[in-house]
This record gives sequence, structure tokens and C-alpha cells, in this order.
Amino acid sequence: MDIQPILPPSVLLLDLGGTLEHGGVVLPDAARALDVVSGLRTSAGQRLPVALVSDFTMPASGSGPDEIERLFHEYVDMLSHLGLASYFQPPERRITLSTQAGVRKPHRAVFELALERLGAAPRLDACLFVTESAEHVGACRALGMRALRFGPDGDFDVWSAGPLILARVLGIRDAEALRPALDLRLERRFGRRLLRVESIADAGDGGARISAMVGDALDTPTPVAADITLARSGDVAALAVDGSPVDARADADLYRRVLEDNARIAPVGAKLPPGATHTLEPGPGGDMALRRRRYSIL
Repeated sequence: MDIQPILPPSVLLLDLGGTLEHGGVVLPDAARALDVVSGLRTSAGQRLPVALVSDFTMPASGSGPDEIERLFHEYVDMLSHLGLASYFQPPERRITLSTQAGVRKPHRAVFELALERLGAAPRLDACLFVTESAEHVGACRALGMRALRFGPDGDFDVWSAGPLILARVLGIRDAEALRPALDLRLERRFGRRLLRVESIADAGDGGARISAMVGDALDTPTPVAADITLARSGDVAALAVDGSPVDARADADLYRRVLEDNARIAPVGAKLPPGATHTLEPGPGGDMALRRRRYSIL
């Protein structure tokens, strides 16, 4: 009996609420990650199809096509206000709603409709779905799909890491193809810009080692030799510049500033007020550490 090889996914499906935006605010680096992901190519060398699959208002019983179309345009308008509509054009192909499928995620009919609208082969095992819902991740895997969870205790919780992790699952290992994803992650996590990739080699632990030239992300970059270690997940595990490890602080600092700007951090010692999601608490070394206390904004 022939054994069919397990091929990497060739279609990327994304959830919206809690995944790309939360409470009407686009999550940090989500838009830039969409820029990077939109330029990825599958392991077969084709442009990666990216689509949005979302639950939305279900039409009233007996509603006709006009009402479904009205609700669809209402959703697209909302996406435009978020500044994300341009990543899913044309919407008639790149956006699929429960409104149109007649059932909510994670029913297989929603994902099959998304593939049909994309013009892709109706094979769920060719899909990678990213969502904040642990329940939906489990259900999608039961359907034969690949699925990653975004958020606390998920596969990744910052979008600066997203393109690298997605590329790993998608089977993308080419150094040049990974360059925009690496550049985003190095800038946010280490404050460095990727200038050139010299070589990439598999590591014995399932990760990879990359020799590259990097520069300061803020000033006119002067090329400096760097060694980048990728974890098995695809994320950057470590960066060494001229043989010296670089402290990974830029990503956390950016995330904290975004939370502060949107009043998501509770005052020290205070109870978590409505709208706040994080607190600042003393860490093991005495420094104040950011702790997530809830994900939904109440």
C-alpha cells in the first residue's frame, strides 16, 4: 500500500475577533504581519492564498440573498474602519462569513465555503487556520486541518512572531523568502534590522541557524555579522551580534507602550477596572513585570 506524504498547508485562513483585532483595536503588528504573510509563497512556489473566515450576524429566518449581501457589506465596512480590508481583496473571494454559510465556526461548511470562494480545491487538509479559540483549534484539527492558536497559552501571542511561525508550518525554509518575516521579528524583539541573509542550516533540534548581517533599527544601519537561532516553532530563539548575545527587550517594550496608550494596564495595586487586561507586578528579580489577567475586554 502506498503511503501518501503529509504535505504542508497551501491555504491560510484567519479569524478576526481576538486574533487580528480586539475591542475595535487592531492588535500590535497585525497589519505589518499581514503585509509579510501576503508575500509568502507555498512550498510549491505559488503565492499563498490568504482569506478571512469570521462569525458575524446571522440573518433572520426567511431572509433572502439581499439581506445576506447587506450584512456582508456591513462587515466589510467594519473591516475598512479597522484598516484591514485592503489585505483581503477582493472581499468576494477573500472573506467568508457564517452569515453566508448559514452555520457558525467551527462547522466544516464554513471552511468549505471559504475554499470555494477562494477558488481553491475543497480539501480541508490543505488549510491552516489561525484563531484565538482553543475550542475551534481542536475542532479544526479533528476535521483534518492544521490550526494554530493566537493568544495566552497559544502557539504565539504577538504578531511580530506570527509570520515566522506560520512559515514554519507552511514548510517555507528558503532564506530569501523568510527575510521579511525575520526582519519584522528582529526589529520588534531586538531593535535590529535584517540587512542580508548569508546562509541558513537546519539544526538538530528541529530549528535552524542563520548567518546574517544586521544593523541598528533606529539609525542608519551599519552591517554587523550576526547569528540567528530559530526554535523548532519557527520563532527567533536567540540573536548574537559579533559573538555577543543581544537582550530581547524591544518586543516587550513596544507591547507595553501599546497597552498603556489604550488604557489596558491597571494602576499598580489597584483592582482590574473595566477595559484593562493587564497588571504590573513585581517579578522574581524585583523588576515590574507585565501580567495578563484577562483577554476579553469587559
